[in-house]
Amino acid sequence: MDALLLSASVNEYECHEKRGVALFPSMKTYIEAHLKLVGEFDGIPAQHLENLLYAAESSLEPYLVPDGQIAVQLNALIYKLSDK
Repeated sequence: MDALLLSASVNEYECHEKRGVALFPSMKTYIEAHLKLVGEFDGIPAQHLENLLYAAESSLEPYLVPDGQIAVQLNALIYKLSDK
């Protein structure tokens, strides 16, 4: 992002990291959202998605909350352009 802003002649800006926890209604919803975010969801064969969900069960189990939701920490970089 720094290179992009500099290439657009934006020389003064602030960057802050924000951390938070996101709740997803299910492990499947979380996996699908993540795959969409990285551009890997469209066209994924149904069997591959099922295999991925099966494999994720044990590794994501620590993030499950009692009602079946999954709680994951998300970090984001927030850029604010200078008012100058």
